[in-house]
Amino acid sequence: MQSSCSIILTCRLTSGGLLNWGTGNMSEADLLYHMILLREQLNENIAQLITMTLGLFVGVYYFLHRAGLWMKIGVFILYLFGWYVFVGSGYFIGIHWIGIGMDMRDLVEQGAASHSTLQVAKILGSSEFIFYMIVVNGANFLLLIGSFVFLFFWKHPDYRVSKSATLDEKHDEQQEGA
Repeated sequence: MQSSCSIILTCRLTSGGLLNWGTGNMSEADLLYHMILLREQLNENIAQLITMTLGLFVGVYYFLHRAGLWMKIGVFILYLFGWYVFVGSGYFIGIHWIGIGMDMRDLVEQGAASHSTLQVAKILGSSEFIFYMIVVNGANFLLLIGSFVFLFFWKHPDYRVSKSATLDEKHDEQQEGA
């Protein structure tokens, strides 16, 4: 597994042993390989975001519902920082993905593409893929908003006191005192 830096800053050894930095000499196999690596990196980022969000929810449920406002603000800032790192990483992966897609379309236009490249280029240019990306980005923002609402406005069931229960307790206390 390569890191995102090694994926984005791609270098490979040429037959002469020299480094070839981004000269546009990637083969079709290289493009498909990088597409797979980018998808793996994106999957890892999504899994990390889900884990981070579940950690926030567990923390709110067990501990942070009793915390003061400043503690909640601090936790949300840390969560927001992690969310921003995810969005930034996704942005750079997306930029690289777009470049690979453009190179694949060039191969298709030249008639030098395999069936795999034809299928990937067809998917990347489809309206379904654009709809998928809109839904993923929308879900990401909803996750951020939901985390904010849960952290600041959700009340633990043990700490909820209904007005009728309070009135019943006051009525019981008055009857015991009489």
